[in-house]
Amino acid sequence: YSDSVVRWNGTDLVTSYNSPSQLTATIPAASLSNMAVASVTVATPDVGGLFQESVVSIFQVTSPTVPQVTPSVGTLSGFETPVGTPSAEQSYTLQGQYLSSNVLVTAPAQFQISKTSGSGFGSSLNLTSGEVGAGVTIYVRYNPSAASASHLGSISHVSVGAVTQYVALTGNSQPTLSASPTAVSIIDYKYVAGDNSGDNGDTPTFLVSGARLATAVTVTAPTDYGVSSDGVTFTSSVSLTPDSTGLVFIPVYVRFQPLSAVTADESISITVGSLSATVTANGRATGLLDNKSLSDQARNGQVTLSWSSSGAGSKVVVLAKLGSTLTDVPSNLGTLTASSVYGQGTLVGSSYVVYKEDQVGAELTPSEKVNITGLTNGQQYTFKVFVVNGDAVSAGTSV
Repeated sequence: YSDSVVRWNGTDLVTSYNSPSQLTATIPAASLSNMAVASVTVATPDVGGLFQESVVSIFQVTSPTVPQVTPSVGTLSGFETPVGTPSAEQSYTLQGQYLSSNVLVTAPAQFQISKTSGSGFGSSLNLTSGEVGAGVTIYVRYNPSAASASHLGSISHVSVGAVTQYVALTGNSQPTLSASPTAVSIIDYKYVAGDNSGDNGDTPTFLVSGARLATAVTVTAPTDYGVSSDGVTFTSSVSLTPDSTGLVFIPVYVRFQPLSAVTADESISITVGSLSATVTANGRATGLLDNKSLSDQARNGQVTLSWSSSGAGSKVVVLAKLGSTLTDVPSNLGTLTASSVYGQGTLVGSSYVVYKEDQVGAELTPSEKVNITGLTNGQQYTFKVFVVNGDAVSAGTSV
């Protein structure tokens, strides 16, 4: 009837008459705020003005079913990889309820997602409500196209009626390169002419460290040096290959390989892409002689020359020449005859052999000396000591 009223738990509601079989009533939100059982009746006044109620209808009031999507984590961090190389995966679980539509999962720039570990990675996923309702694992990887120490972004999860949820991501693709220590020294190298193997000196090392490297590191030795990654084979340069994560942590061995008795302070170059580092190499080649001396002044046509060494060598040859320079080098040692009287030994170029002796135990001793006679008072003479190691002869040390 047009004057009928709908009652909610005995309370009249604002009611509209639509037809003899239909009424519309508005239920206040407060009446639905708590889950409970509610009775609904229709009251119609009779001829006496009294209301006659219909049969009671019972309803169970429940909370509204709002769609929800819920990722198992709020943040995934620690992604690291070189540019152009996908990182190791991380994962999380996505669940949902009361979903009426698909869930669109979208990754930020520099990151990719997949439902399958190891394959199928892309920028987005379109998941059915059934998949999300049952729980689905999302795999995430970092695949940067440019270097950055801090790539940031969030994966979004969107479904109709649901509050959008996010998973924050952080990635690092900035390459690094360093070497330690930054200087090595080989200060006791005993040079022998014709032998630049480096065997007569120490072999120090430095450590090359790099992270998030996409290509190999090149270590280049300067003149007079050799480098090696295994301590056995020494060349002018070596290549250090990063592991699958872009990491390099490799020792490099250094040898001093001079072609003469020199002092060489030079830089070893370490490069990869636009990154570089240097290690200073300090080399000292002594020509085998550690100490040398000449008597203060030639008297009565004679002078005493002495030397000592801690270096290797089986024979010493001393040349003498009138004048201020001596550039001759002894050879064919078996044919040489020495005489401490100047001018009577074998002539080598324009110099005379004044000393030629084997050394005890293939080691030079600190008491070696020669007293050279036959000199002319008032004239200038030059003396040079050569140390022999097998068939190789040192560059010679002037005294």
